[in-house]
Amino acid sequence: MNELEGVDSFSALPNYFKSQGTEKLCFVDTTILFAETYPLDTFHDETVVVFDLLSKAGISVVTNVNVRAEFLENHRRVLIAECLIDLLEDQGSELDGVLKS
Repeated sequence: MNELEGVDSFSALPNYFKSQGTEKLCFVDTTILFAETYPLDTFHDETVVVFDLLSKAGISVVTNVNVRAEFLENHRRVLIAECLIDLLEDQGSELDGVLKS
């Protein structure tokens, strides 16, 4: 049986949290962390709501070193791409053809 059975929306989560014991812990993966911290992610708004609910309920969010490494790698990839786009927009007219392409 799924322990979240009956929880059909974010609004039902606070009552679900109250129904659980005193030890509350939530393990999150790379996708959730990235979505929460990257505003352009498709699921950013939803993850912000969930993290706010977890915080208000006093539930600790944990992960492991593999997830942390993947999270940092995802942000590194996004930052490199964003910086290259900014460089092209700012300096594109000054770059020679090969470098610009």
